[in-house]
Amino acid sequence: MEFYSSQNLLSMRVKIIGVPDYFVEHGSVQEQRQETGLTPERLITELKALIPRKRRRA
Repeated sequence: MEFYSSQNLLSMRVKIIGVPDYFVEHGSVQEQRQETGLTPERLITELKALIPRKRRRA
């Protein structure tokens, strides 16, 4: 999926969301999600960006 995402080879949008490739400090699940950007708010923002917006006619 990462290959398809980077090459834009599919007729659909693909967004890779996951834990970055670095050491994540110990902490609560909530703290780790905040550090890696895997919060519900960020996920919602990323998903909304994938949804095509309807164009308004002038």
